[in-house]
Amino acid sequence: MEQNKTGSSVETRTAPVIARTGAEGEIRQLLEEYADSIRSGKIEDIMSFYDPNLIAFDVAPPLRFSSANDYRKNWETLFTTALKFPVSYEWSEENLIASGDVGIFNCLVHTAGTLIHPSEGQDSKMDCWGRYTCALKKVNNRWRIVHEHFSVPVNEDGKALMDLKPGSQAH
Repeated sequence: MEQNKTGSSVETRTAPVIARTGAEGEIRQLLEEYADSIRSGKIEDIMSFYDPNLIAFDVAPPLRFSSANDYRKNWETLFTTALKFPVSYEWSEENLIASGDVGIFNCLVHTAGTLIHPSEGQDSKMDCWGRYTCALKKVNNRWRIVHEHFSVPVNEDGKALMDLKPGSQAH
């Protein structure tokens, strides 16, 4: 349990790895493995969860990534080369809808770790919450992320609120 700025407890967790069946169970298993790959920062593992025709929206430009290959460049530039691994990557307030060969997952995601700043000579801590949604489709008996959207809230001036936590209000 963590505490937000108001002192309220905020639960962050990743479900334990257990054998699961059915669409929902299979998707949850895949998402647990995906989160583990992000924690480790291994780009090949991260990319293995995406459909080649992925459409992704992220906080970094461009407005839309139109393939897993394009999105890979974003992961390499803004994540896997900017952080020391492992990192903390935990989901909260998870929602999953699964039916047949389609699933939709959304949550709040907490990422924390050490940012690498080689030009500045000193690393810094990163600790932020964001919003995450993905759509999954089962193709050839395997679930793949076909759409991903990660965002952070912004204030009235357009400044990203990277330190906003669940249950707290922007100020």
